[in-house]
Amino acid sequence: MVVLGARVFENGALSTSLADRMATGVELYQAGLVDTMVLSGARGASGIDEPAAMRDYAVGRGVPADAIVLDHKGVDTDATVRETVALTARTGRRLLVVSQGYHLPRVKLAYRAAGLDVRTVPATTSLPIPKTPYFIVREIPAFWTYMVRAWMRDVLQEA
Repeated sequence: MVVLGARVFENGALSTSLADRMATGVELYQAGLVDTMVLSGARGASGIDEPAAMRDYAVGRGVPADAIVLDHKGVDTDATVRETVALTARTGRRLLVVSQGYHLPRVKLAYRAAGLDVRTVPATTSLPIPKTPYFIVREIPAFWTYMVRAWMRDVLQEA
């Protein structure tokens, strides 16, 4: 399972989005639906190492450290897809990917364009996120960009 990163504040606290993603990932792990958590992110604007903060969250909730893989190259969705597709190629496993619901259609398209069919899991919502309308509007052009990429991959494969 891959949990996509999001903002970590300077004090090390996870943003609501990231805490919700991690809570969902931990629930999936504790339910026995996954045996490994790939935590993807980078060093954010705050200077905090996102994957390390994500690991600390998971370990603090009972996930063993040896069940966690850190992807420090996950600066954006495309980078996470590149890294986790390479990881999956080595393990041959199917991936679950966790993020907010508005982000998941684009995530699925990004993996499809990379040649991998994934299952997506929307993060639980603990608190309303005031910027959600902005995030949804931002996803519209991004979704169409990713849709064209996936379509181009399909067309080029058929040629």
